Amino acid sequence: MNQTSHVRRPAPASWLFLLIVVAAGVCALAISISEIVRREYGLGIVAWAVLALLTVVVGRLSVRLPFTDNRLSFSDAMIFLSLLAFGPDLAVLVGAIDGCAASRRSCRVWYKRVFNTAAVALAAFAGSRLFSRLAPGG
Repeated sequence: MNQTSHVRRPAPASWLFLLIVVAAGVCALAISISEIVRREYGLGIVAWAVLALLTVVVGRLSVRLPFTDNRLSFSDAMIFLSLLAFGPDLAVLVGAIDGCAASRRSCRVWYKRVFNTAAVALAAFAGSRLFSRLAPGG
């Protein structure tokens, strides 16, 4: 007997939200990548690549938060560490890599993977830009 997983497609009105988030995430990622290309990182990019790889590896580890039904992934801390060590643009790229890696493990449909990648990139973009502006000397 062949069991196929039945995946519900989003309602037509949900596609608009999906498209807006994906478009905003792609724009955030494009802005960050253009800034990365303009800057010279030297050997620091190797350290960043190791951090990005470590983010993907520890992305499977999480801690359940008390009193809620939520979990906090260790990869969230790695994105923040990337922000502190390398700046907002590389943190956005780490966020996108983490979103893509996490989606590949749990999502079976392509549009969820794209949405999750774009959403994490957008969240990292907004959070890292705000932190950079509010941080002393930012």
